[in-house]
Amino acid sequence: MFPVTGQPPQSPVENLIERLKEDAIGIDGFRGAPEEFEYLIHSLEEKKMTDFMIKKLENKVLGLQEELDRERHLHEKT
Repeated sequence: MFPVTGQPPQSPVENLIERLKEDAIGIDGFRGAPEEFEYLIHSLEEKKMTDFMIKKLENKVLGLQEELDRERHLHEKT
């Protein structure tokens, strides 16, 4: 269920990205995130995208399995 704000809850990866960005801003003499922060943020954003694609594929597989089960049941009835 979505929070009262209507926004979907953030994933742990999204939370980490936001915290890293906030931490990077707090660094003295900040002129963009240091290389380590930039790399870590980039890696986490890639992981977030990979997780999204994996979830989408898992949902497709589940849908195909359900469709196959329906076809199997129809075939068994005939």
